[in-house]
Amino acid sequence: MQRFNCGESAVRLGWVINKPCALAAAVFALSLAATAASAEPGGVPDALNGVNATLQSMNTALNGLTATVGALTISVDKLVAADATPPGATVLATPPLSADIGQDLACQVANVGTTPANISISVIGHLGTVLNSRSASLDAGHAFGTAAPGDKSQAWCQFTADVPAAQLRADIVVISNGGDVAVAAAR
Repeated sequence: MQRFNCGESAVRLGWVINKPCALAAAVFALSLAATAASAEPGGVPDALNGVNATLQSMNTALNGLTATVGALTISVDKLVAADATPPGATVLATPPLSADIGQDLACQVANVGTTPANISISVIGHLGTVLNSRSASLDAGHAFGTAAPGDKSQAWCQFTADVPAAQLRADIVVISNGGDVAVAAAR
């Protein structure tokens, strides 16, 4: 008995299939049934029973896929709910910058508005680990920052605030003994 392999190309059968494997298997099964039905007198009922069994098996597989997609949706919803960003908060992020040995990476933010702002800063390493974080209530016209601890080769900054982005100026900076080496603004 021939079986359809999802890893095989169906082009040799004259098809170009860009659909999920289940669809490709159904087309393949129907093709085999038609071939069997035309090759054997009285073979149509047997061929159709085979197609029916294939379709039932596909239905079971698709039901399992639906359950898996549902579970993934719930997992994503839980991840989104676990995000500490409050509704309506402003989130800004910088691109990553790299520092050489002896240089430091720092995140800094200024409140350029006329009202106080509650701001948190996270320094995030290249593997997604929070290396350092700091929060403060920042008066209008004031600034603060935090640095990546130790010699970190690459990091980026995330700023979360309860004020509009227009009220903030934030960036990541690479600092050495001679001063700033590189600066990148948050958006």
